[in-house]
Amino acid sequence: MKGYFKNIRLNIFLLFSITVSPVCTQITSDFSAGIDGWLTYGVDGAGPTFITYNPTGGNPGGCISAIDWTTGVWYWYGPSKFRGDMSDYYDCELKFDLMQNRYLIQVNAYDVMIFNDVGDTMVFNTAINPNPINTWEHYEIALSTAVGWKYGSSIAAGAPAVTASQLSAILGDVKRIRIRAEFEGLFEETDYLDNVVLTCTDLVLPVELIRFSASDAGPHTAKLEWSTLSEFINTGFQVEKSINGSDFDSIGFVEGNGTTNVPREYLFYDENFVYTSYYRLKQLDFTGKSGYSNIVPLENVQPNQSVIKVYPNPTINSIVLASIGNDPLLSFEIRDISGRVLLNQNVETNAGVYLTNIPIQFLEPGIYFVTCYKMSGIESHPFQVIK
Repeated sequence: MKGYFKNIRLNIFLLFSITVSPVCTQITSDFSAGIDGWLTYGVDGAGPTFITYNPTGGNPGGCISAIDWTTGVWYWYGPSKFRGDMSDYYDCELKFDLMQNRYLIQVNAYDVMIFNDVGDTMVFNTAINPNPINTWEHYEIALSTAVGWKYGSSIAAGAPAVTASQLSAILGDVKRIRIRAEFEGLFEETDYLDNVVLTCTDLVLPVELIRFSASDAGPHTAKLEWSTLSEFINTGFQVEKSINGSDFDSIGFVEGNGTTNVPREYLFYDENFVYTSYYRLKQLDFTGKSGYSNIVPLENVQPNQSVIKVYPNPTINSIVLASIGNDPLLSFEIRDISGRVLLNQNVETNAGVYLTNIPIQFLEPGIYFVTCYKMSGIESHPFQVIK
């Protein structure tokens, strides 16, 4: 297996589009077994209070219905699974099917209303003006600022469009969702509801990644390279790393090129390449969507190497000395630019990971060196003190 990794690590070429990993599950009421907790809500006393479950006649399968004997507008009122923290569904879709058995005149009322717990409201009117009776009408409404949601309880022409922050606040604490049950409210009719779905459809993100490779670039350094054929609203790439192939942490970010049809090349160096590692790219676009590349493994063929870091640099009051790897740190010194030793400290036995904070308030502004004594030799790192 060791030889296998050595053969593939320098030439890993991939051709694919980055795809979204679903971050939320689909919430569905398909009424296959009952009313599924749905209620009714009437405006100004309108609307029925009794819901009928229909095991057949749905679109397809079962559905729910109610007879409206009054004028005025009424709504289907969603159950608890459509409430609470729905922030993961930002930019996703609310879908549902409606039908009624007679139609007189379109009523000017909100088609969908979503409220949060502190009373913020967003409303939406679809472009569908259904005339057919006894025919299912399918609705798909994006939970996005781009489709026409209004903020507050108004659908007037001058009503403000919902902002991204308002949309996030409402979805983060949904108290209720209402879906208008009837197409018209001036005559008695029977209204039907089916296939209510809150879903994040798997989308292909608009970045064509044609190459992603990892190679050894010298002592404790991995070189990551990738290419794109085209990009659309691409914010950039978060570079992620794992030493077990499953638990990943971000190690850096590389800016994208927005929208372009020109092939682009990208480069990133991991200077903490100590163990055999696994790398992937998390691509982000301007709307907040993200997706992952395939995972690229890279074998560490120098198991005795170690990484030493000194930070922050420049610094004022202290520095952190970190040593990671299989070449343990034995001791360290702080020297000035003339080589004079200002601090000397032995390091207790460690298992390849050493981290300590070193106060340096006594040092005057200038350039200094941390000289590290390891099992395999000596390594020195400069740092600057500023006041």
